[in-house]
Order: sequence, then structure tokens, then C-alpha cells
Amino acid sequence: MFAQASLSGRYTSSDVTISGDLAVVRYTAELTMTPKAGGSPATERIKGIHVMKRQSDGTWKIAQDVWNSDAPAVAPTLPPAKKKK
Repeated sequence: MFAQASLSGRYTSSDVTISGDLAVVRYTAELTMTPKAGGSPATERIKGIHVMKRQSDGTWKIAQDVWNSDAPAVAPTLPPAKKKK
């Protein structure tokens, strides 16, 4: 995928709650994929949660990450029903 498109992202909002060595970050973001062969970029708006854990050196690392698209769900395309004879 990365050979065919460039990916960029940006956070559009975040809310952080810290308790001891754990933190929960609720965020919204935009991911943009731009085809390397030309064409229009596609932007997807997402929301998600990072669970962060403080390391022994004081830095924070993501321990869990979950996100989903803000786009409406698309119903699967089903094959046509077979006619009974």
C-alpha cells in the first residue's frame, strides 16, 4: 500500500485523562491517502482511544489503540438470489 500512496494524518481534537502510570487519550483525527501515480487524495475522519503506559524512563508509550471511521457503514453486496425452478 505504501508503494502506491502517501499517508498523512493529523489529530483534530484530543482529551487526556491520567491516573498514575496510565493515561487514556480520546481523539479525533483525519487520515489522508494521496496516490503516488496521481489523482485526488482521499481523506477519512476517524475517532479513537489510545491507552498509554508510562515507562520506567518517564516516557509514555501506547499500550492499546482502537479507532474507527466516522463514515456510515456500507451494507455488503450480496450475490443475486438463485431462482427456484
